[in-house]
Amino acid sequence: MQLMLFLTALMSSFSNQFSDDVKHTKDSYETIKKNIAAKKAVLVDVREKNEWDAGHLKQAKHIAWSKIRFASPRKKMQGLPDDELIIYCHCKAGVRALNAAKKLQKMGYEVRPILAGFDKLVENGFEAVEPKDNKKK
Repeated sequence: MQLMLFLTALMSSFSNQFSDDVKHTKDSYETIKKNIAAKKAVLVDVREKNEWDAGHLKQAKHIAWSKIRFASPRKKMQGLPDDELIIYCHCKAGVRALNAAKKLQKMGYEVRPILAGFDKLVENGFEAVEPKDNKKK
């Protein structure tokens, strides 16, 4: 019985983590690409450095979720624009992007987290940079 209560409390706290008003963007891949090309938006990869090094999107900036997570909500993030640009953030499966969006929105940014992960974005025409290990010397 105590185990059931513990598990229920754990599930409740986990689901509360995702109960904020932030949702994955409904912008199409084409809209995302057009906004980035028109310099109306930037693309931020919130995966960790080892994931970034294994391959990333050519147009993306790298700011890991682990860095965003502990950033002060009263300061702008280094590496992000100070102006009114849209920030599209992505990760591997959408969860870190959503969490990063929540944090960045509290800091005053307009953020649209992408549900599709890195592999799905590449499949849909976003250009990837070759992993460092595979680059010719």
